[in-house]
Amino acid sequence: MCPELPAAAEACGVHTRFYFESVSRLCSRLQELLPCGKLLLIADEESAEGAALLRGLFAPFTLLFVLYGKGEGETGLFSLPDDVRAAVAVGRRSIAAARFFCTLRRAYCIAVPDEWGARGALEEKCGNGYPVSAPDILLFDASFARRARAENIAFAALADAMAEDAEIDAVFSGERKEGYAPLRPAAKYAAGGAEEVFAATALRILAERSAPACPAAAFSRLAEKEAGEGAGTMAALGYTAQRYAAFFGGASPREYYVADYAARARAAEPFGGAAVYKNMRVPDLAENAAHIRVFGECRAHFALSASLLKSRAQSAAEQYYLAGGKVPALSRETLAKLYSLSAELSPLLSVSALERDFGTLPHMCGGAYAAKRAGKKE
Repeated sequence: MCPELPAAAEACGVHTRFYFESVSRLCSRLQELLPCGKLLLIADEESAEGAALLRGLFAPFTLLFVLYGKGEGETGLFSLPDDVRAAVAVGRRSIAAARFFCTLRRAYCIAVPDEWGARGALEEKCGNGYPVSAPDILLFDASFARRARAENIAFAALADAMAEDAEIDAVFSGERKEGYAPLRPAAKYAAGGAEEVFAATALRILAERSAPACPAAAFSRLAEKEAGEGAGTMAALGYTAQRYAAFFGGASPREYYVADYAARARAAEPFGGAAVYKNMRVPDLAENAAHIRVFGECRAHFALSASLLKSRAQSAAEQYYLAGGKVPALSRETLAKLYSLSAELSPLLSVSALERDFGTLPHMCGGAYAAKRAGKKE
């Protein structure tokens, strides 16, 4: 299942063993690492029922069971005995907490997602910002993982727009950046069943570990804060596809347009901190002319690609709603504002940044655009 996953993990220094099999195999997989000893079984409080089914699987071990409540911190785990040699974690928050615990205790970590995604299991840092080791084993059982289907379908589907960002940046910057290779297979698997969606989320996370943030991902995170996980992501995906198709299908760059880059950076700073100033690249006249020339040469190719992205985004939305996803409660005006901010929240030269530089991005709130020609504002 998903031959790209182990290779993508190795490429970014993650040495996790991935298994797509029944949770009944957990004990034998654990014994490949540790034959016996004290074992922590930790589960999110909403995952208690599933975790209870696992408690009888670990007869060779001395079992300690912790139900990890919302709002609890990882530091409480360090009151456990010093000779806990391994942790089996069920649920997103518990997996992240167990990784932190096992990193500091130098114990083995086995992650058992109870949802259709790998979030919490493969990120480079845990919630408190501390760098943590990846799990030694990540076991996914489709019959056990039944939560957050729609949210993970949306999370996986966004990899399609992120892959498009990477391709557009490579053409306009003249440099193919490392780390984005897992996004295309992630987009392919996002349209599948439980195992494929899980693999797609894992591939996307691995790409984000080793590559700069994509504008589509930055936009999605802002939309999630407004509309919630899943709903915000689907809204961002659909709007991104529409904007990319409109840009390559009908934009007319303004050769002498100059955005008010300083005002835009100030507008984006509350969302991205000082990184927005590093992300922003102000092209000189020759660079802007070169970008406009490249735009004319490649727009037909990317117009077709954006049209296909738009079609796939619609299919992903259907899959998302069939899985019980919520309807996004975001106006077009809000989406336009959040999308505009993504130009400064990513270093990639993708559509939102090109729209900014070409003067085709709709006027931003607070006067963050100022058009100039021959020394005068338009």
